[in-house]
Amino acid sequence: MKFLLLPLAALLIFSACKKDYNCTCKSSATIPGLASMDSTYVIKLTKQKKKDAEKTCSANNTSASVTDPSSGFSYTESVNCTLN
Repeated sequence: MKFLLLPLAALLIFSACKKDYNCTCKSSATIPGLASMDSTYVIKLTKQKKKDAEKTCSANNTSASVTDPSSGFSYTESVNCTLN
């Protein structure tokens, strides 16, 4: 019985580990025919399980196209984040 409890206890301890992660995001904005701008930033995620950190990081992924109805001016913006 003791031989079963020790590996089980070790598994529970290590599966509940919380670590610090970095979520690296690349933001890109494009104005058709004019310019494109890129930037990169890091979001620090502290004391999280990997699954929770992946969920938090991927929640920052976005993409949008915006057009001003009065002027017709439009641009596209996207953010793509990866966990490291």
